[in-house]
Amino acid sequence: MSVAFGSIGIATTPTAANDPISVPYPSGIVKGDPLILAVVNGNPVDYTTPTGWTVQQHNGNVLSDTGGSVMTKVADGTESGSLSVSEVGTPADVNMGVMLRYTNYQGTTPVGTSSIAVSSSSSTSSPAHTTLSPVPGSSAMVVRFFLWAENTGSPGSSFTAPGGGWTTRANIITNITSGTLFNCGIVVQDKLAGTDDQTCTCSAAGAWIVVDIVITAGFPARPLSVPYRTSIQRSAIF
Repeated sequence: MSVAFGSIGIATTPTAANDPISVPYPSGIVKGDPLILAVVNGNPVDYTTPTGWTVQQHNGNVLSDTGGSVMTKVADGTESGSLSVSEVGTPADVNMGVMLRYTNYQGTTPVGTSSIAVSSSSSTSSPAHTTLSPVPGSSAMVVRFFLWAENTGSPGSSFTAPGGGWTTRANIITNITSGTLFNCGIVVQDKLAGTDDQTCTCSAAGAWIVVDIVITAGFPARPLSVPYRTSIQRSAIF
């Protein structure tokens, strides 16, 4: 059975500095669901890892524009409300965050592999993603995160998400006019066995972090065996 998208929690778009950021847990979480958290800021700085989460990919300083992190966790079934995520130190920046839940996985280590690519210069286009190795199987879900923060003050910016059969789960960007706070945003897409390169663009130049996370399909639970009924058992029942 293929991994499938479940639900998403998206942080409230800030109108001022919001460190720490509060990211809602997705709806419908049950024990064993893979969860993926992505956070981005325009300071740039790294994030403190919340208890129980594992950092898969991160970069705290891309071109002095963007800091971001992608983390994962297997749900224990008690998750509810929101998760507070803090930047390292006390920079008081603008942050954005999302958390996604996937289904049809049974196991304890859902992330098969991951990759990260970062900007080499400020650009309106994301850099090419880094090839995943090993190549994900046909039932594995590839979740791609485009994390961005502006290079100079550019309120009113917007993303154009890629196509190519990728499904967009989030397309969010802040719109703050302050000269001391920098806008940031996230585009999240997923695709079964998605290995093709796609480019996300923004109307304003900035630094990008592109992260691919592979959620591997777990083995289905083995059904309970049914004991064979002998003729004596059948006669006793009927």
